[in-house]
Amino acid sequence: MDQSQNRVEYWESRANHCDGIQKVMNYACADEMTKLEIPELLAVLPPLEGKSILELGAGIGRFTTALAQKAGHVTAVDLIEKFTEENRQNNSHFGNVDFVTSDVAKLEVPRTYDLVFSNFLLQYLDEKECRDVVMKTISWLNKDGYVFFRESAKDERDLPGPPKSNASLYRHPTFYTDIFNNVRKPVEGNTDVAELLKILQTGTVQCVKKVMSRDIDTHHFWVLQKVSMVNANNEEGPVKNGIMVNGNGLTNGDAGEVTEE
Repeated sequence: MDQSQNRVEYWESRANHCDGIQKVMNYACADEMTKLEIPELLAVLPPLEGKSILELGAGIGRFTTALAQKAGHVTAVDLIEKFTEENRQNNSHFGNVDFVTSDVAKLEVPRTYDLVFSNFLLQYLDEKECRDVVMKTISWLNKDGYVFFRESAKDERDLPGPPKSNASLYRHPTFYTDIFNNVRKPVEGNTDVAELLKILQTGTVQCVKKVMSRDIDTHHFWVLQKVSMVNANNEEGPVKNGIMVNGNGLTNGDAGEVTEE
């Protein structure tokens, strides 16, 4: 079974066999986790007021609610129609949310956004799909737009019972960092310029340790920004606002922007 079929079967099974938040969170403490993680993750995002947001892997709308309360517009995308419908029931009253059912690996987006937000998505994609989605994410952003990814590095589930399979591909966080640092999107009509995602901040989700009552650092997040670089194929390196940056996407003076919790 390929990974695309695996994730569809897994999430359809959860939609049919689980209740409430546990449809999208395989934790016995899912409700407590949600109460703590939503404000923690929103706190690392840029200001959302009036912004347009593309939410990938929106599920039943755990984060859609919080995003819609602040943003000007949210497009909430999920793989499973049952999840999309529940999200619509939970959040359509805001009047600023569009609901889309699609596999993100096949998603086509007709507009651009100020922020692409994703909570647990890339870990369900194979390596090629990960790189392709990151590439497409660059196209889906407005100039200087932001991206948020949160992924789990390994299986820390504590919820027994069906469904017993798990479609996640648990990887070391450097797998994702490497993709973010190396995916480049050529600018049409200008072979000397490429667009990329610059890592502004990385860290671990602290509420997981509190809720699970043990030292867990497997939930990692990245905040990135769309920037441009010139002379992509020579040694001059990327440039943002006329400033040359190194291979990690950082200027010589802004290394402090990247933090490890």
